[in-house]
Amino acid sequence: MDATAQIAESYQGPLDMEIVSQGVNKGLGAAILAGFRRALQDPDLDVVVTIEADTTSDLSILARMASIVADGTTDMAQGSMHHPDGVMVDVSGFRQLTSKVASLVMRIATGSKLHTFTNLYRSISADALRRSLDKRGDDLITESGFAGVTELLLKLMRDGTRVVEVPIRLDAAKRVDESKMPVWPTVRAQARVASKAFVGRLLRR
Repeated sequence: MDATAQIAESYQGPLDMEIVSQGVNKGLGAAILAGFRRALQDPDLDVVVTIEADTTSDLSILARMASIVADGTTDMAQGSMHHPDGVMVDVSGFRQLTSKVASLVMRIATGSKLHTFTNLYRSISADALRRSLDKRGDDLITESGFAGVTELLLKLMRDGTRVVEVPIRLDAAKRVDESKMPVWPTVRAQARVASKAFVGRLLRR
């Protein structure tokens, strides 16, 4: 456990914020699902945004990502550092390599033309999210770690969610702490998600 909840509770800025607590750490996937369910209780909600907590994402494009979903241009806008116009700054060669290889493997497994599958910086239509949650429930994310981010994307797309990529600048120098992503367990979990996607693709042919 870290001090995230305590820091959030002491926040006194201009944003209207509500803390959704599960009491114990159930992992990233469960946290995302809990946030989705709380947000979707608002019947007037149009767009749900998810973002990494490591401060590396480019917030200057958030308004654009939300607006192209809200106006019906697409169901989901995803930030992509691997997009041809995307940029990765101060990221080790090893991390860049593993991230790009993971994306390449996922492209082959799914047949998708997306460049990035592992980034949590997303703007999602509330209607599309409700559709998938109503259909899948807790099975929308079954992976407990960062592979759940990829799993979520693939299942949303399988349910008809239209996705566009917005190139982003990912600047690791802005990170205020060390990454908490365990590299090799994440690689193995991503391989498992890719294998399931590939088998599913073959069976649908």
